[in-house]
Amino acid sequence: MPALLALMSGVISIQIGAALAKGLFSEATVLGASMLRLGCAAVIFSLWTQPWRFRLRFDQIRPMIFYGASLGAMNLCFYLSLARLPLGVAVALEFLGPLTLAAARSRSPTEWLWVALAGLGGALTPDWRTSAAGLHLTPESFIGAGFALASGAFWAGYILLGRQAGEEGARAALTIGALTAFIVAAPFGVMAAGGKLLRPELLGAGFGVALLSSVIPYSFDMFALKRLDARIFGLLTSLEPATGALAGLVLLGEHLTLLQLAGLALIVSASAGCLSRGRKDPTEPL
Repeated sequence: MPALLALMSGVISIQIGAALAKGLFSEATVLGASMLRLGCAAVIFSLWTQPWRFRLRFDQIRPMIFYGASLGAMNLCFYLSLARLPLGVAVALEFLGPLTLAAARSRSPTEWLWVALAGLGGALTPDWRTSAAGLHLTPESFIGAGFALASGAFWAGYILLGRQAGEEGARAALTIGALTAFIVAAPFGVMAAGGKLLRPELLGAGFGVALLSSVIPYSFDMFALKRLDARIFGLLTSLEPATGALAGLVLLGEHLTLLQLAGLALIVSASAGCLSRGRKDPTEPL
């Protein structure tokens, strides 16, 4: 029961954090908000793990750097998609990355059927409504969907690289990964927002988003993975798109069309079907 509560708390926490981060876009800009989240998370992890005490060789640090680079790119792309799509839609499209990875690592053709079903759902979730003239599809929807899919691809890389990085030490991987992710995001955030990111109210909000979107969910995931069967872990994680849609509705007032809700339901169903049939090793990342 504690592991289930931890996992579900992490799922809810990361979506609340994403909703709150979207509220920062008008003041901190999209790229600035991403930099704030990653920078504040790096500070928290560093204070927790005290990385100056690590005794690691470069060949041990290298996979952690690649892991962090994937994390930074994933967050940048996800926030850029959030600026153009409702939260639930962005999460649903992003989730196609790890879903496809799970299917690709399986020898069963059934998983590819789940991916095809999720792909159909992904085609339905963005807002493809035409313009008033009835001639053009919404450009922002195409751009937002592209960023969400790119974020999903980096998420898949984050999963693969995270296992290798974690083998050298989970606490070191979290901290060095967070620092690297911040370094990746920092140039974009500085160019977009500059010195305004140092305003106390934005820094405070950044630490809040970092806690909800990074520190709490990542820590809870590590706790749950050691205690839950991978099928249960995958089944509950597949609820993230629905949780994102609910967070968007409650916190941001984002209403989805029936077609978007149908697409989201397809992705959740496909994710649950694919991931819950996955590997039985509860320590293997999904």
